Amino acid sequence: LFGTDLPSRVCSLNESQVIVDTNCFTSPCNFAQEQREESDCTATCGLVPPSTLPCGGRGYCNWDMDRSQAKCACDAGSAYMTDHAACVTSTGTPWHASQLPFLKELRTSWKLDGRDAPRGWQAGDDCKTAEVLTCDDAGMITQLMVLEDVVSGEIPESVGDLAKLSIIVIRGTGSRSANYGLTGAIPESISQLTGLVELELSNVRLIGDIPSALFTLPRLTRMVVGGYDAQPCSIPQSISQLSNLVELELSNVGLTDGGVPSELFTLTDLTRVIIRDNGYQPFSISEPISQLINLAELELSNVELTDSVPPALITLTHLTRIIIRGNSEYYQSYYSQSFSLTQSITQLANLADLELSSIDLTDSIPSELFTLTHLTRVVIRTEDYSSFSFPASISQLTNLVELELARLDLTGGIPSALFDLTHLTRIRIEGHFDEFGSIPQSVSQLTSLVEIDLSKGIFTGGIPSELFNLGDLTQHCVSRLTPVGVTTCSLIHDDTAQASPTCSALSGAQVLCAALRPCVVRCPAPRC
Repeated sequence: LFGTDLPSRVCSLNESQVIVDTNCFTSPCNFAQEQREESDCTATCGLVPPSTLPCGGRGYCNWDMDRSQAKCACDAGSAYMTDHAACVTSTGTPWHASQLPFLKELRTSWKLDGRDAPRGWQAGDDCKTAEVLTCDDAGMITQLMVLEDVVSGEIPESVGDLAKLSIIVIRGTGSRSANYGLTGAIPESISQLTGLVELELSNVRLIGDIPSALFTLPRLTRMVVGGYDAQPCSIPQSISQLSNLVELELSNVGLTDGGVPSELFTLTDLTRVIIRDNGYQPFSISEPISQLINLAELELSNVELTDSVPPALITLTHLTRIIIRGNSEYYQSYYSQSFSLTQSITQLANLADLELSSIDLTDSIPSELFTLTHLTRVVIRTEDYSSFSFPASISQLTNLVELELARLDLTGGIPSALFDLTHLTRIRIEGHFDEFGSIPQSVSQLTSLVEIDLSKGIFTGGIPSELFNLGDLTQHCVSRLTPVGVTTCSLIHDDTAQASPTCSALSGAQVLCAALRPCVVRCPAPRC
């Protein structure tokens, strides 16, 4: 009765009954609104190609009696657009048809904050409203950015088909034991994204190697890769092809085969290089580092250096941040990280942050370091108790916020000028001490101070109560501040005497004064 134009093997006159591959069944072409989901007409109506039409979330599959074919019946306010292969609204920007396979994979494999259906991922949706995805006016995906949302799933292989994609940033927010997080390997297809400018996959649970082809993307300016479960990988010599690379960060990726190839140092546009937790494999930072004339930030944390840090590092005058942490605090170390601070450090006039931890200083800390007036943070922890005395130039560090000097053989005491640096929020000085004089009352100027640790200090004078009256001081250690040779003990507290106002100001610290001097101030443990 339908005539010769109908599909073969029609079971009855009921337009919702269609046969496919000799199997006759009833297909819900006009299913209810609450049952709608993105699907093509083959899945919905049981039709075989070429009558295959994905209707998107704003329409449903129906049978066209006049044309004897499947079509999308669109909701009010929507119309079917062939270019986008979906029912789309009359306003907004619909997804381009070429993006639909990726969107379908994304909906299948990803959850965003535990949700299966994030906003804007359906074929007919306005792409400008999509979560974590950015599109252009043609409906092509240009950015994939997960910054604060909790994502779980794998990166779809079809990501390589997104011809306009220029930025991928996925920052994991879960812990190592969390149920959520990006997993799996970096797909090989990502190397097809020749327009990719920025790639960040950080704090994610990646497995497998970093695809070597990733290091050949010609427009890449920023690469940040780091995860919890990454397998050992190598940086190929082809990294030299990343001629536009400005920022490189590799964290917990287990570098092998010598670590960083010398070709890295040919990338003269680099301004930021960070390598953290590269495992047990040692590598070398060589003299060619002097070619990185634009380098502003260098961090090598928990790494095994096979030789000393080259003096050429001091010639990179754009440096604002140097952090070099040996790994002896975390692993059994077989290599000694040595570093020389010479008088030429004055060339680093822009240096704001200097940290040298778990290293051997080959010579003393030059007084010239304390003339770098942009310094806001100085942390030096040696392994060999290098000798050090505070120079008078410490008073020039008027912008200093954090000072830590640990495992040093300190002579000459702590100068009162240190307590004139009113921006200080943290002071830690620990090592072999001479007997010092008093902590000056000028400590009261440090109104921003939140932490002070002067462990093992032996003070021949008193400990001023002003230290404990600083309102923001939340962490202090005076458990080993032992004033010796004190003739009077003004901070007296025992079981029979009422605590003096000064004692009460010590935030619960017990001040004990024996019949024979000296006084000993003990903080409640743990304070340090």
